[in-house]
Amino acid sequence: MKILEKDYKDDIAKIILSRVSKEQEGDELVLLTETIAKKYSEEYERKDIETALDKLFNKKIRQDIMEKGKRADGRDTKTIRPISGEVGLLPRTHGSAMFKRGQTQV
Repeated sequence: MKILEKDYKDDIAKIILSRVSKEQEGDELVLLTETIAKKYSEEYERKDIETALDKLFNKKIRQDIMEKGKRADGRDTKTIRPISGEVGLLPRTHGSAMFKRGQTQV
């Protein structure tokens, strides 16, 4: 993990900064994982590289929140994601509703 943190710290930060959506972030993380897996294929298993990279990614996100007060999506620590709600979505069902907060839907 220390090797990855040293050699790929900037790549991880770049993925976080260029984040448009979680789906895009996942694609870029997969590409980085493949690059690293090819380089270290004789020394480490791909699963171990994925696990270490995921931990480093989450560590960087937490570090930015704690030290810079900035979340991965650009919000500060006091700003919440937009919230919306709708009722009566299904015409024949009693009590249907939709609640959205960011990408979460219920």
